[in-house]
Amino acid sequence: MGKHSDTLKRLFDQWQGGKNDNLEEYMKLLSEDIEYDHFLHPTLAQEAGIFYLTHKKGKEAVRQMHQRLQGPKASVPAAEPAVGMAFERYKILRWYESEDTVFLLVDIKALVHDTGKTYEDQHLLEYVFNEEGKVCRFRHWLDTGKHIESNSKDYINT
Repeated sequence: MGKHSDTLKRLFDQWQGGKNDNLEEYMKLLSEDIEYDHFLHPTLAQEAGIFYLTHKKGKEAVRQMHQRLQGPKASVPAAEPAVGMAFERYKILRWYESEDTVFLLVDIKALVHDTGKTYEDQHLLEYVFNEEGKVCRFRHWLDTGKHIESNSKDYINT
């Protein structure tokens, strides 16, 4: 593992798949101007409005997203209605690191409280670090259809 592995280890210690009770410690690892899930072209999940996969800019936007994702257990209420997820499984399968970027392959199984639906997926998580060693860009690489389905109350699988 490389120089950013310690930072990511602390990040995952602070936020183990949505189980974080100390969001502020997690936030210290992010740059003030973090770009979260910014793609050249919006993903289907972004177009569908899956809030935790939409583009966010800045720490406050990321903080609000995590508070909403944590649901009722968040220590500070979210600005928007809480959804909440319960992660039954959140396992890092592989780490890949270059000079300023780390990719993690993770295996996830989670229950979306708002819909009562569960999804299982493997995600590739991209973390880009700035010169201060803080995460300045984060992106999910995943099956957007699974997230749209698990977050939609009226999704019809034909």
